Amino acid sequence: QSLNSDRVPRLRLGIGPDEGETRDLVEFVLEPFDASERQSVREMIERAADACDSWLTDGAERTMSRFNN
Repeated sequence: QSLNSDRVPRLRLGIGPDEGETRDLVEFVLEPFDASERQSVREMIERAADACDSWLTDGAERTMSRFNN
């Protein structure tokens, strides 16, 4: 936003409540991860680090093709 451009690639990590849950999304995103979610969070962070490495070596387009599901 500060650059006034949408042409800057970004790394975004997505989280959300399980399908069918009716929790307030803001509260969900801001609350701490519980013990049952910690392994998934570790895996998400490792995947994000791999994406950063790929971004540096392979470029944004190739990385997006590889990591976006």
